[in-house]
Amino acid sequence: MSAGFPFEGDEDFYASIGKLTISWAYVEFGLDWMLREIHEPLGGQTIVEPEIPISLQRKVRYLRKAFNKLPQLASFRDRFKTIGDEIVAASDERHDLIHGFIVSQHGDKAVMVRMVPGVKKPKLFPVTTVSILKAAVRADRIQAQSLAMDVSNSLKK
Repeated sequence: MSAGFPFEGDEDFYASIGKLTISWAYVEFGLDWMLREIHEPLGGQTIVEPEIPISLQRKVRYLRKAFNKLPQLASFRDRFKTIGDEIVAASDERHDLIHGFIVSQHGDKAVMVRMVPGVKKPKLFPVTTVSILKAAVRADRIQAQSLAMDVSNSLKK
């Protein structure tokens, strides 16, 4: 590649981005699992929305509606509200880190840029291995997959 990309950097830095990616995959998997359990089996396509959402924000909105409207999910309503709030709060940071591009790097410190649709000026932000790992730990605490398992088990009774 030209212009010195990719950077020869600290492998811990790159591993931290991988850890965040995997941690967030568990969050998305949990949401998708709940959507699968709700959309057709519980009539979500009629009661909530006709199409299963693809984007993260739409998934959270769909599931908020589902947990509020479907009596089979009432016992999980508060738990999903907390998880949904955590996902929304963490999603911008995760999006920046996963979709950002490193423009300069020195060991475990880097500056990333992300082009934001509809915004003319690119978003520049500093990151470190530690800041990325903190975002991964935040994703691990969300526990969407655990909720999905509990919802699925309760629906099979």
